[in-house]
Amino acid sequence: MKKVKEILKIYRINKTYKRDLENELAKEVENVDHRKFLERELNQVVEIIEDVDKTISSLSQPNKSLIFYRYIKGMSYESIAFRLNYSVQRIYQLLNLALNEFLEKYINIQKEKIREEKD
Repeated sequence: MKKVKEILKIYRINKTYKRDLENELAKEVENVDHRKFLERELNQVVEIIEDVDKTISSLSQPNKSLIFYRYIKGMSYESIAFRLNYSVQRIYQLLNLALNEFLEKYINIQKEKIREEKD
């Protein structure tokens, strides 16, 4: 009887250990999946940042400065107007033109990437 109790005790310990290992393994798999997800998300964010940088770099002046001041530095329309010596109303107009140029160039970059992926 003592031998059976020892065997059962060892079995229980090993079963608990096995369950603990399985739980740890499940957590690790979950962590790996989460890590892979985060890596994919990070890669997408980096790609978007690179595309936006490329687009801004390709803009004509003053569009490049307007986009930079308003959307990168977060300056107010009034501050941009003062800095560039334009009226606030003119800054609104110029930013509208700048955003149109940005959008057109950004779309072209995306189309180019799609073409490259197909090749």
